[in-house]
Amino acid sequence: MLDEAQQQGQRVTIAGLRHFIDNAEDLNVNQKRTAHVRLNAFAEFEDTEEGADIWDLFQPGCATVVFLGGPHMGRGKVAPLVVALMNGLLQPSLRHGAFQRLIAVDEMNLLEDDELAWKAFIRTARLVRHRGSTLMLMGQDLLCVPKELFGLSGLVAIMAQRSPAIWEHAQARVGALRGHRYEDVMRLGSGEMLLGATETTDPGWQQGARHVRCRPLRFMHGGFTRAMV
Repeated sequence: MLDEAQQQGQRVTIAGLRHFIDNAEDLNVNQKRTAHVRLNAFAEFEDTEEGADIWDLFQPGCATVVFLGGPHMGRGKVAPLVVALMNGLLQPSLRHGAFQRLIAVDEMNLLEDDELAWKAFIRTARLVRHRGSTLMLMGQDLLCVPKELFGLSGLVAIMAQRSPAIWEHAQARVGALRGHRYEDVMRLGSGEMLLGATETTDPGWQQGARHVRCRPLRFMHGGFTRAMV
């Protein structure tokens, strides 16, 4: 079904996917029923307004924050949103033309027990490097992140660590972190991180992760960054 959604691209609709399921000869009745149930979660987020698309929310030069949490976000809704957002953000934008996209994912540990979300995340992450995009993994606890996802991410940001075991786990999976010690991440302050590039042509970044301090962003509703403060 994901292959069909990717083929439909920006023209994909819930109705179109339901038609695909109903006419799929390689699916039995139970599989079709399950597929329709999973589509119900997507239907809650589908925008039926004519002419509306994902680029009403995202545009070049702006940082847009999407929060997949809160009291009304059930765990069963995370996987459909991850798939929808990742696929949508990797689609060409007729409005903006070609531009580089940086998709930063924070608090990765919140998906720890959601096997379906991880599978969906990995599948869509495989498209990132082919679509002019970079995937960035962020967090303090990356123990639950699958090995495949470390390999698919272009950037990995490690925040302050209080556990040597967690640090060694990340260090073993990201080559750029191997020149640093646990003491380096233990002393990181608020807004500081070790940023490692897993794939880069810049000789400076090829030498290993760098100590980075992020200044807070000031946002307007809708994700339009007006200033750095």
